[in-house]
Amino acid sequence: MPPPGFTTCATYIDAIQSLLADGMEDHSLRALANWALVLTAVIVTLGAILTISFFTYTTKNDVPDLPLPSVSSVPQRSEPAPTPTYPTNCFLREAFRDTCRILCNSYMNASPADKPAKAAEFCETYFGLRQKYPQLDWNCDGRANYTANLSFGSFEYKVCENRIYCFMTEPLSSYQECPNLTVQDCKRVLCTSYMSATQKNEANAAAAVAQKIQTGEAENPSCELGYSKPNNWYLRFGFATDKVASSYLVNSTMCS
Repeated sequence: MPPPGFTTCATYIDAIQSLLADGMEDHSLRALANWALVLTAVIVTLGAILTISFFTYTTKNDVPDLPLPSVSSVPQRSEPAPTPTYPTNCFLREAFRDTCRILCNSYMNASPADKPAKAAEFCETYFGLRQKYPQLDWNCDGRANYTANLSFGSFEYKVCENRIYCFMTEPLSSYQECPNLTVQDCKRVLCTSYMSATQKNEANAAAAVAQKIQTGEAENPSCELGYSKPNNWYLRFGFATDKVASSYLVNSTMCS
């Protein structure tokens, strides 16, 4: 805005410059005129800034608001169904069978003096003993440390997946490499070994065998083999005489 008495800022500046051009000798008036010029320049600059800001604001706010798309109109991305995963290690089954084959070959190729120790190592080795995994799934059904059905000998039994011994594995039932290491053979081999270690004490030898050969139920609550002697392999093959309250009564005469 121009000062009072002037129509525009330009006429105001011209008047001041005219006074200066007339050769004013009054230094104070000349200084005042100079300050007036500076002040005018500041006012003009601020006016221009305010004008531009106002124009920008009004132009921006004149743009109509566009409606936001509704949730239903936005294409929804379909998520793929999660792939079921099981924290198990069923792939270890073949590795365990390979371990049993190696132990079997070691037994077959051992000298007569070493055969008892090699046979005992084969008989005492079970699934999970050397594969240090807490979740074992022999039949790959997604239920770890549960039960599986195995045929050893001429019978099929339920077994705990955390205690599947080399003498139980299905391929070995038809192998010719270890014809003398069936479940009954292993019981005899271990009895012989522990009879020597316990100075021919049958009861202590039986207890030692039962300590090495177990069903796996004690450390695996998900596995239950039942109380029926014909269907429970541990009872049928004479490692225990009875099962009471989920505990087995060791067959103290198994090494007789």
